[in-house]
Amino acid sequence: MLHGSRPTTSTGKGFLMKLVRLQRRHVSMAAFLAPFVLALLSLLAEPLQAQQIPLDSLQQLQQQMQQRQGTGSVFNEQQQQPVVLQPAVPPIPQLLPDSRLEQILSARAHVKLSQFGYDQLGTGRPVTIPQAGAIQDDYVLGPGDEITVSLRGQENNEFRVPVDRNGQVVLPRLNPIAAMGRTLGSVRRDIEQAVRRAYVATTASVAVARVRQISVQVSGEVNYAGPRLVTGLSSVVDALVLSGGVKKTGSLRNVRIWRGNREFPVDLYGILTDRGSASNLRLADGDRIVVPPLGPTVAVAGMVRRPGIYELPPGRSALSVRDLMNLAGGQEVRGNYRLSLMQILPSGQSQLVPLTGESGQVRDSEILFVQLGADQTVSRATLSGGTGLAGSYPIAGGTKLSDLLNAPGALGPSPYTPFGIIVRKDPKTLIRQLEAFTPVAVLNGHEDKTLQGDDVVRVLSVSEVRLLNFVVRSYLTQLAQDQNRIRNPLGASSDVRNSLVNQLQDQNRQTAELADLSSVPAIIQRQDITALLNIPAPDSELARERADRQRRIFEDTQARQFAAQSGGTPLGDQGSTQFPGANPGAVLAGGQAAGQFPGYGQVPGYGQGPGYGQAPGYGQGPGYGQGPGAGSYEGNAGYGGFGTSGTNPNFPPPEGRRNGEESTQNYTEQAVPPGGYASNREVQTFGQLARQLDVDPLILVNFLIDHRVQLDGAVRGPGSYFVGPSATLDDLVQAAGGTVNWADESGVELISTVTDRATGRAITGLKALPLHKGMLASYIVQPYDQLRFSQIRTDVGLGSVTVQGEVRFPGSFPILRGEHLSDLLARAGGLTSTAFPDGTVYLRQSAAQAEREGYARAADEVQNQLVIAMTRVGSSKLDPNTFSSMQTFVSELRNRQALGRISIEADPRKLAANPARDPLLEAGDVVYIPPRPSTVAVLGQVLQPGNFAYRKGATIEDYIDQAGGYASTADESHTYLVLPNGEARRVNKSWLSFDVAYLPPGSSVVVPRDVTPLDLRQTIIDVSQIFSQFAVSIASIAVLSKQ
Repeated sequence: MLHGSRPTTSTGKGFLMKLVRLQRRHVSMAAFLAPFVLALLSLLAEPLQAQQIPLDSLQQLQQQMQQRQGTGSVFNEQQQQPVVLQPAVPPIPQLLPDSRLEQILSARAHVKLSQFGYDQLGTGRPVTIPQAGAIQDDYVLGPGDEITVSLRGQENNEFRVPVDRNGQVVLPRLNPIAAMGRTLGSVRRDIEQAVRRAYVATTASVAVARVRQISVQVSGEVNYAGPRLVTGLSSVVDALVLSGGVKKTGSLRNVRIWRGNREFPVDLYGILTDRGSASNLRLADGDRIVVPPLGPTVAVAGMVRRPGIYELPPGRSALSVRDLMNLAGGQEVRGNYRLSLMQILPSGQSQLVPLTGESGQVRDSEILFVQLGADQTVSRATLSGGTGLAGSYPIAGGTKLSDLLNAPGALGPSPYTPFGIIVRKDPKTLIRQLEAFTPVAVLNGHEDKTLQGDDVVRVLSVSEVRLLNFVVRSYLTQLAQDQNRIRNPLGASSDVRNSLVNQLQDQNRQTAELADLSSVPAIIQRQDITALLNIPAPDSELARERADRQRRIFEDTQARQFAAQSGGTPLGDQGSTQFPGANPGAVLAGGQAAGQFPGYGQVPGYGQGPGYGQAPGYGQGPGYGQGPGAGSYEGNAGYGGFGTSGTNPNFPPPEGRRNGEESTQNYTEQAVPPGGYASNREVQTFGQLARQLDVDPLILVNFLIDHRVQLDGAVRGPGSYFVGPSATLDDLVQAAGGTVNWADESGVELISTVTDRATGRAITGLKALPLHKGMLASYIVQPYDQLRFSQIRTDVGLGSVTVQGEVRFPGSFPILRGEHLSDLLARAGGLTSTAFPDGTVYLRQSAAQAEREGYARAADEVQNQLVIAMTRVGSSKLDPNTFSSMQTFVSELRNRQALGRISIEADPRKLAANPARDPLLEAGDVVYIPPRPSTVAVLGQVLQPGNFAYRKGATIEDYIDQAGGYASTADESHTYLVLPNGEARRVNKSWLSFDVAYLPPGSSVVVPRDVTPLDLRQTIIDVSQIFSQFAVSIASIAVLSKQ
């Protein structure tokens, strides 16, 4: 190798490079064999631990050496990868088993205590030593380290050279530089000075390219003792982690490092508590790390940041309370704490003694308890509800309720001002009590209260009051049913359920509410209110979401069932598309029809009664398809099988919503304890309000009942309302949307009850309040008041009638009280020239209802006569065909459509001549004036039924002959004639040649079937006697339906 002069020929440069590669090959071969020699020596020296040698680390080092042999001198020829040192064994689970010390101290403290620090050292995870980044100048170089020297200036080159076995660094054109045992900083300075001397206008940059591997011995209380291969940058913690961590029986504060004859103590607490550094003492080749047994320990439990078991420093038998609390991270929050110490007596017993201050001493095996001494806010009130100003407010002496509510926006965007709730703790019993207040009176200065510490002022919104009204009404309705079942156990039995009396009672109970709560056992009251905890108001967004999810789940289930039955695949996500096999009339759980969801599509008073899936006036009421106790106070949903989240994994709630919750008005997410509900949210179920106020739901619903009034009549929003102690009638009317335009304000009907608790008597009276002189604003509404506004009687709004057919101006016409058919015809412009008034079709809803009831009674009587006949002759003698025919006849009667036609002639001249035949109009009447007919119909048991051209002077017999004559099944003696005006007459034999004036065009001849060939003659006779009373009406409807 040449030094001091720059080579001038290519031959000299090639010779120099061959010499460098030869030297590197010898160094690399030595480095390659070194780990195997060390491993062999370790096997000979410690045969008992031969299986614990980290062979993976040796193989990894061997691969690195092989790669190094093929690496050139230029640094950028190969990208260097970080060194990953694997542990000696597979990683230990993260959760370490409890030691005996932990079990004993946890049992004494009655709380889980863990030894500090061992979870951070006992995972056996791989240790990664990154090869990128600068290494500090205090790093001591040794054989095996590689450095890079970058030359910049007139000479641009990069060299990567190792520290050879002689401890030197050899670079081209430079004398060997000693590196072993020297710091990186001092070697860098020597190289920079040598480059400046050997090169012209050239600077050098020196860095460590690869850190050497060293071998250390780990012994003592570690999970896997033995030799470990680490890097020159490794610390004691790295070696312990590679050894599987320290056992819980080992010391973390008295680890010893033996380097030759010198001993270095290491306290790992300084590293684990950020009061030291893992790089304070780097490992050197041949170091021995010894972990001695665990020393004396103390424990701390309670309100500190790191409760646990801590080892005392070496040579110490006690630790001050202050030092132990600092070691545990200090108190979690500043406050008043109680300090107590569990001491161990000489007899082995333990005693808990109080401590004053932090100057006491905690000795071996003793436990320090840090507990709250006081945790109550005594000068705070909370404004709760869906308002932007919800939150905590400081209160001083004399702070008023008006101070909270007078702020703009304190009541929320849509407040309900006649009623509010204050939750207040009794100072003696500390039990929460409910008080009512009137927000509108507070705003107007007519009512105020002095706030106390820990008061909760709950303002209500209009939607929340609708929810509370729904819950109270459903609750009282269900209690009325429960009371009826208690008093009349047989009333709900299935054998009498369909009786007329019970049906009338059920219809009457649809709007019945229980007035005396004391008559129902408390357990039933709690069950009924529990079933309502998680039911939203029918018109709320949460109810619509749940109904939509229920619909989608039902459709998805139907689709899967259809696919399974047909052997195909599920139809997939088709939304609300109708699929084969889906029955829109199918019944869901709880008696709900498919396509009909709780609270929708039902008119109050129609459909199902309360307790059977429909509450009075509100969608789905008590019952809901779930038994008593469904749902719970803790908030599990009892609605259609959905949980609190009101969620289903296949159909998640909309984005930004959680269990039907809206975003808070004050944009603050509160930390809510388990079972609670944020105080700054608007509730959508009764259970949410009970949890928000931390009040028993049964107490809350009875409190609401005690502040309830009824407002009916000529107001825009009739119904039940909640009122505070200062709510006026004017406030109540405004909450109801005001009175209608034609309300009678001369007086309002009031039913009020005055009670005397001392004597146990009550007086209920009816009186009229005069509304003059500001009575609306002066009368204070009392709980249980019932008020009714009358409406001025007018002739407007009675309804309308429809006239069609041969009139000049057909259409719908509003009617006035006392208006007749002739008046309607005149308003319609009169009849046309082709009108046929004798065939007028006049339909009336009340007549149709009477017909339906008549058909039902006839069907019942026929059914009863059939049963009597079966009993009389015996079921064995009954002809099956006859029985089937009679059942069909009964079914036709029950399903017969009632038209409600009234027989009348709409000829204005005849009506004017005979006013008694001019009917009064009713709302919903339909009048049809047909054109003049030119045929006569022959129906029933003739050979060729049909319509035949009218012939003046023709008789009934002529038309029957024209229809082919009587059929073999005809009953000639019961032939009927239906006139165009709807009247029907029975035709006798002598009538076959009666005057043709009684057979006008548009008439119909009906020939019935002869029933005498059937069996059960007596049955037919009895049935015929009943049926004959209705035959005329039935024949009329049959003819009209043909027309």
